[in-house]
Amino acid sequence: MERMACHLKRLSLLPIVCAACLAETPPPVTVPDSVALDANIAYDRFPDTRLDVMYPKAPSPQNRPGAIMFHGGGWIRSSKETMMDAFCLPYLERGFVVANVEYRVAGAALAPSAVNDALRAARWFFDHAGQYHVDRTRIVVTGASAGGHLALMVGMTPASAGTAEANASDEDAIKDVVARYVNARDRKDAKATEALFTADADQLVSSGEWRKGREAVVRGTMASSESSGGKRTITVETVRFVTPGAALADGRYEIAGLNGAPPRRMWSTFLIVRTPEGWRIAAIRNMLPAPPAPPK
Repeated sequence: MERMACHLKRLSLLPIVCAACLAETPPPVTVPDSVALDANIAYDRFPDTRLDVMYPKAPSPQNRPGAIMFHGGGWIRSSKETMMDAFCLPYLERGFVVANVEYRVAGAALAPSAVNDALRAARWFFDHAGQYHVDRTRIVVTGASAGGHLALMVGMTPASAGTAEANASDEDAIKDVVARYVNARDRKDAKATEALFTADADQLVSSGEWRKGREAVVRGTMASSESSGGKRTITVETVRFVTPGAALADGRYEIAGLNGAPPRRMWSTFLIVRTPEGWRIAAIRNMLPAPPAPPK
């Protein structure tokens, strides 16, 4: 699966345009009848991290090019609506799918929040390209004044840099996936377990069995839950991002209450990847043995 690490290199940088002429108080957003508008989509958890996606209603025989827009305003003012007439509409007229991005200005959050937001917005658009029939190899990013700086940051920031805020938010989401996996196993809920995995997921368990494909993984985990019983606990100790769209989560896996026997302890490593539906488990590796956690 293509990752954001690759798409940053594919985004073309367009000229930066001065925002001095853009209106301080933008008019209400209007689009031509020929254009569809999905307004104020949240791409992160903050009130200002939202974007509009606009695209021609007319069918296209192939995927369309995409354009990501960042407004100007010196990083302290203005809004995405200022980009409509001079920036968004010309691209729409040429058949582009346009993401018009709102981000946190200085009054809402200090630097480098605007840069972090720009990176997250670009990643969101790339991840959802299929939903909007966008050709991932033809995405440009541009902006007005301060938005031009943000466009440059999207195009020039290496994937290895990451963002502190993005990683913190994603780390919480990844830990939640692991917690939901444990909960679904304890409830012996096959449907909830299946929803947490990618279609090509696999699992290598401590016995040496290698379950390949989501169906085999779910069938095997349900059988294991039925046969072994016991209360499962996975405590995630580390989350390491391999790319912005993939992470390794290492946890202490303990199964207690096995017919009066001591708890069974092992390590469990999850490969969790970003999908359009959210973070999903792509692989699990269970390893025996694991010593008890050190005292705090």
